[in-house]
Amino acid sequence: MKILDLSYLKKHPYEDGYTVKEILEEARSEGFAKALGNVKTISVKREFLDKVKKVAEEIGVLGYLSDADLKLVALALEHKDDCVLCTNDFHIQNLCYFLGIKFQGDVQIEKALVYRFFCENCKRITNREICHRCGSLCKRFVVKEIDLKTNQP
Repeated sequence: MKILDLSYLKKHPYEDGYTVKEILEEARSEGFAKALGNVKTISVKREFLDKVKKVAEEIGVLGYLSDADLKLVALALEHKDDCVLCTNDFHIQNLCYFLGIKFQGDVQIEKALVYRFFCENCKRITNREICHRCGSLCKRFVVKEIDLKTNQP
């Protein structure tokens, strides 16, 4: 079973697979409706979406993913034993790695990354892009890299 992201559908317009309705809405708004004839939508269960959001926050990518992206990954998580998520989005691929979801794309990440954020005002490290203490925009940095070929840091 293939779960398809819009970034993948743009390069493979007549692919068969599944997605969430929000991805179809994005495609229609960008003029890719003709490429969606073979794509079916599936609803996402809340429990999987909650888990995806939790892991996305833990690895520091939550603010870099849309609601549609999160739902797409949640759909892949729900069906992870028999699916592959097709995406060219590196943040989605990174999240898939940490959730144990198989993914593929025309270009793939070589390393899975865990990010943290540093608030220059409070001098605090957090896993959110906006400081919860002072509201400042924090600077993102990598705290962990995992090579996907070796699964070693």
